[in-house]
Amino acid sequence: MDFMVKVRGHRVEPETIERALMAHPNVGECVVVARPSRDSGSRLVAYLAAQQKPPPTAPELRALLLQTLPGYMIPSRFVFLEELPRNVKREVDRQALPPPGSARPELGTAYVAPRDELEQQITDLCAEVLDLDEVGVQESFIELGGDSLLALNMLLQLEKQSGTSISTEFFQHPTVANLARLLDPARAASAAVVEPGPTFDGGAPRRGGPTGVRRDRRAAESCCQRPYLPWVVAALRPGGAAAASLAAGARRSEEAVCG
Repeated sequence: MDFMVKVRGHRVEPETIERALMAHPNVGECVVVARPSRDSGSRLVAYLAAQQKPPPTAPELRALLLQTLPGYMIPSRFVFLEELPRNVKREVDRQALPPPGSARPELGTAYVAPRDELEQQITDLCAEVLDLDEVGVQESFIELGGDSLLALNMLLQLEKQSGTSISTEFFQHPTVANLARLLDPARAASAAVVEPGPTFDGGAPRRGGPTGVRRDRRAAESCCQRPYLPWVVAALRPGGAAAASLAAGARRSEEAVCG
């Protein structure tokens, strides 16, 4: 049976994601479904049964999928079960799959708790937006299950609470620690930027200029699918109407480069 779901404006065939996940040697079976998200949209959740313990980590599976799939087809959660529920026909019973829960995903890295009041404020909001019990200050917002729209929601809430405009540098380094550095000028001078892994365009944090950039199919796809978050943030701030025009112009310019 073919299933088609719509996530963030994209029509997605979960079977394509399932085939890609099955390429991992420690994935015995899997199914991908669309679940309601906190922002009244939908998010992809992958349910898997491992061949043996320990199961693969979320970053490991994400990296595998990004080799062949665009960013919008990457599940926000990877939930491991002992075995997938089945109906009387021995087919996977999607209706019997449990909710993904709110436990922090296994990232393969040590959890670092908030170290001060500002980091605590940010982690509380981040955990609320991502529907998680806890968030480490050095963990990537993306690998925790976030996406560009959830990040935008969180940033606008933080700007409202703090009365401070947040630099769009966050989108290159999406961690609580780096967000605290951007909010607090006092720590910005001394705190080092922590490289968390993937950025919102599906790649690694960008370093330097375009020298040596590979113009292959995956690079072109990433370029054209990249969220225009810096301009969107500016447009949504009070008095940001001019930025909306800038966003349109920037998109036309980048489409010309990608096209």
